[in-house]
Amino acid sequence: MKNIRVFYAHPSGENEKTIAQTSIRIREFIRAKGERAGKDLKVSVISGRDDFRINCRGDWNVWAKSVVRREHAITRKPYYDFIVVPGTTVGRATAQIVDLAVRAGRPVFLLSEEKLERITQVYPFDVEDWQGGFRCEPQQLELPLGHKETSNAEKTS
Repeated sequence: MKNIRVFYAHPSGENEKTIAQTSIRIREFIRAKGERAGKDLKVSVISGRDDFRINCRGDWNVWAKSVVRREHAITRKPYYDFIVVPGTTVGRATAQIVDLAVRAGRPVFLLSEEKLERITQVYPFDVEDWQGGFRCEPQQLELPLGHKETSNAEKTS
């Protein structure tokens, strides 16, 4: 059985009941995906609130970096296998975590109604709004057009 540890990057004002319900949904999505692949997974979802209470020592920036960079003490593998955000609009601390993770090549996913979508970038749209002034963008897939794109150099030769 493989163990998967997920960091749930919820809004700071989200209530405990919603955090618990969403954590269950995340676990169900991941387990179902594992079952379809023939894998038995044990999934642990750790809320941002719980991680903050345990690991923050007064500096938001240090804590945000620790979420992404923290390693398992024995295996030295990343502590979190991936990060999940519940919506495309996030606050400053979550945006910092997402940005650090994306830059480090760590997986970040957006939880939608029916799936987990890979996040490839986060950017500010209202830097004065610390609670919701940043937007996460899901991965943009190339459309299968059925023909090879040609560069300008190929067109002129």
